[in-house]
Amino acid sequence: MVAHVDFTIEDQILIANVSGIWRKPADSLATLQQILEKAEAENLDQVLYLSEVTGSAPSTLEAHFLGERAAAILGSLVLGYVSLAKREAKMEESINFITQVAQNRGLLSRQFADQAAARLWLSRQRVG
Repeated sequence: MVAHVDFTIEDQILIANVSGIWRKPADSLATLQQILEKAEAENLDQVLYLSEVTGSAPSTLEAHFLGERAAAILGSLVLGYVSLAKREAKMEESINFITQVAQNRGLLSRQFADQAAARLWLSRQRVG
C-alpha cells in the first residue's frame, strides 16, 4: 500500500484522513512518519487519525511491531483514531492490539467509534 493521506487543520487539531489497502508494515510506518512531519511542520500535537484503510489484517507479530513503532514515531503527539471503513473482525482485532501496544509503550492515544467523541477527547488532552 502506498497510503494516501489528506491533511486538514481544525481547532488546532491535525486531521489525517488515511486511505489505501494495507499490505505490509513498512507502508504503515511511512504513513506515521508523514503524520509526524506534518504535525511538526504545523507545530501541532493533537492528531485525529481517520482511517479508510482496508485490506488483510497484519499478523500478531506485525501488529506488535507496528504498535511499538507507532509509539516511537508518534510519541510526542496525542492521537485519536477513528475507523471510517467497514472491516472484517480480524482487522479490527489487529487495530485494537496495535493501539494497546502503542499505549503500553507510552503513546497517548485512544480509539473512537466516531469523530465527535475523538475530538472531544482530544480537546481535553490539551496542555496549557
